[in-house]
Amino acid sequence: MPTVSVTRSCDDPTDRPIQIVNISLAAYVERNPQFTPPATLQLFVNLTAHHRFADIPFRDTRLILEILEPAGAFFVVHSDRRNHIAWEIPNPQGSAGDWVTRPDNPPTKRLRVREDQLVLFQSDRPADGKTYPVGIAGVSEGEFIRLSAFADGFDLLSAHPRLSCELTIEGLEEGDGVYVPAQFSRY
Repeated sequence: MPTVSVTRSCDDPTDRPIQIVNISLAAYVERNPQFTPPATLQLFVNLTAHHRFADIPFRDTRLILEILEPAGAFFVVHSDRRNHIAWEIPNPQGSAGDWVTRPDNPPTKRLRVREDQLVLFQSDRPADGKTYPVGIAGVSEGEFIRLSAFADGFDLLSAHPRLSCELTIEGLEEGDGVYVPAQFSRY
């Protein structure tokens, strides 16, 4: 059973403006031979906003993911990727925190997906949020994935980014799903 822990100073991950709510991992078979290495797993990460931010658009919303284990695992582009979402990797020639978009979308341990603008909590559809599918390659049968996840974005009410808690998910394997609020005592 996968576990979730908070890795950044954060009192309650369910009371943050932006929240990582669901994380799941499913088997995946790449249908298009142009995608190499082929994704063998698909990670789904669902973001939402606290109800206080209902119907408020966020701009420059970013989800940052990092595979911590196993050593051979990487995020890879796959044919179910949504092309309107920016796929960014750390800039190997830049300073820490500098990200670039490359047309060849190389496999990477760290990934940032970014959208210019979206509403994460809609009052008429509060369960929706936004789900990001991400391909993973290099995981052998029986291996568990350990990853970190963090999201932020700017709303129209503040000049400062609204942050989620940074989470570490351990023991994730094919077929697993984690409802993050259930991992914390008040839920």
